[in-house]
Amino acid sequence: MSKSAPDQTSRLVKKAVSIIGKSQSYLKRRELKKREVESLGDELLSVCREIVTNVHSNDLSSAAKLLGESRGQLRRFLRMTRSSDTLWNWGYAIQVFQEYLEASALYMIVAGIDREELRLMERFPEQSVLYGFSDLIGELRRLVLRELTKGNVEKARTYTSVMIELHSKLQRVSFPDSIAPGFRRKVDTNRTSVDLTLSGVSEEASRKRLIDSLNSLRSLLDQGKRKKAE
Repeated sequence: MSKSAPDQTSRLVKKAVSIIGKSQSYLKRRELKKREVESLGDELLSVCREIVTNVHSNDLSSAAKLLGESRGQLRRFLRMTRSSDTLWNWGYAIQVFQEYLEASALYMIVAGIDREELRLMERFPEQSVLYGFSDLIGELRRLVLRELTKGNVEKARTYTSVMIELHSKLQRVSFPDSIAPGFRRKVDTNRTSVDLTLSGVSEEASRKRLIDSLNSLRSLLDQGKRKKAE
């Protein structure tokens, strides 16, 4: 071994220690950043679930208020996640964007208004857009069933038409699971959901027409009886 070997070993060890320190600092910063993103994401997820609950309870004013109050948080979440490819493509971040899209779009469909959130969706990760609109179909089915229970066939038809239009577009999107994990399974599930919803709306519409016809016939018979009595 040459006389310089101990010096070379010492330099190597010092360099290794320096690289380890840099790696530790980088991973520590990334961990802290993830925790910060996760903390804000948890707040947004909680808001999203409350918005969906309010919409299904027909409390649109509360849903609108929550959307307005959370817009700043959403913009901050966008800035934080877009700063890093790791965060932007992180499954947790995708879930937050997905649920926010689903909740805000559900509100806008029911309220019949266009809000700023619709424009913000264009800045969401592409996977979250596919997942969010796919899951929206399931929430729309819940609305259809609610309206059918109330006898509001026309409203049920309106929501069903939105389901059909969304599903028609989504089923033409084709990516392997390596690009959009689970997306094709969502689309297949939605196909069944749309078919069942269409069937339910058609049956309720037919039942309503039959009841209306019977009521009209009963009214005519009652009029005839009254005329005879006179």
